[in-house]
Amino acid sequence: MTTHNIQVTTGIWTNIVSPVDTDFLITWDSPKTVEFAATESNNVPSITGHKFPREKRVTREDVGSGYVWAKLVSDSGGKNVLLTVTKSSSSMGASGGFDSSEGVQKVAMLVWNPYALSWERGTKDAFSNGSGGSGSGGSSTAPAVKMTKRTDVVSDFLIYVGEAPVGTVESAGLWSIKKITFNQDGNPTGEFIGIGSWVNRAVLNYL
Repeated sequence: MTTHNIQVTTGIWTNIVSPVDTDFLITWDSPKTVEFAATESNNVPSITGHKFPREKRVTREDVGSGYVWAKLVSDSGGKNVLLTVTKSSSSMGASGGFDSSEGVQKVAMLVWNPYALSWERGTKDAFSNGSGGSGSGGSSTAPAVKMTKRTDVVSDFLIYVGEAPVGTVESAGLWSIKKITFNQDGNPTGEFIGIGSWVNRAVLNYL
């Protein structure tokens, strides 16, 4: 588990959780109301979200799948609030699975649906291509998805590693990109995950 402090502002949506973070907990130590919303794509919500008071512990079950956004409700007083976000270390790794057995046991894995062209929770009935599901003789097992990878060694201190289904263009916002930082001794100091296009890897929001 890793914990981050993220500041959100009155009336401005801030992306605080990525789709790959399937297990998280959000709290804040301030008597203010925070509004949350989830989106399938990495675009700022254009709707009204769910408003939670400080006493509410917000989890993935409360807001649903996808990107999670937050902003301070305008009539809560003050201009910003500091959220404490604890996320499972079971975010999607290079193999498309989880980096820890804990995440596998606690939450369903996000997998690529080649028919809908989106990341979705894996279920026994997922990924029917219309040729028949479990009730019509079709297989309920998700087909294997071949992945393509990219690596950008920016310097001795920074590397980007990206992964997407084979055939995905580099400008598409479907890449799962890992940003890895190193110290002067060449030892890793941090790994952060972002979702977006490989072309825009340097300016993505990494969590």
